[in-house]
Amino acid sequence: MLEGVVLVGVLGIALSRAQHRLNRIAATLAMLGSGLGSVEHQLRRLRPGVAGINAALASIAAVIPAIAAKAELVARR
Repeated sequence: MLEGVVLVGVLGIALSRAQHRLNRIAATLAMLGSGLGSVEHQLRRLRPGVAGINAALASIAAVIPAIAAKAELVARR
């Protein structure tokens, strides 16, 4: 009988601690969700220009090997 009472008490304490941790996790996740929503809202403004930015970066990336080769030639002189 005493073992049963102790078991119920220990389980109650463990469940209470688990509930406290889960409540803290839920609060943190809610804060993260709110922050991510704000970031998404801010980034939505950039969406129309992304294609142009990516195209410009692709053009730059395409000429980098040629520039590096010329820089190597100049460095050898």
